[in-house]
Amino acid sequence: MDSFAGDCKTRHEIKCRTRGRRDELRGRPTDPIGRVALAGERGTVVCSIDTDEYTNDFTAEHWRYLKKGVLIDFPKWGLIYFDEADQDLVLVVRG
Repeated sequence: MDSFAGDCKTRHEIKCRTRGRRDELRGRPTDPIGRVALAGERGTVVCSIDTDEYTNDFTAEHWRYLKKGVLIDFPKWGLIYFDEADQDLVLVVRG
């Protein structure tokens, strides 16, 4: 299995190690799980391990090893992994 995040566990590691992959995927069609806002920046939920929801580009095969949490792609910051709820993260729209 080709896992482009390897065995990352923290937000920082995932952001750094997936930056190139995220840029490759940008602009490709995918159905987002939801859209969120954090510190005034909008992001797209691309994977929810908690609810077993994955987009075409962020599959269970690559991300289930994290066991819980969500992956959110922010144009400004890149792909960030949240392993638990963040009080500053606001759901803008579901699906």
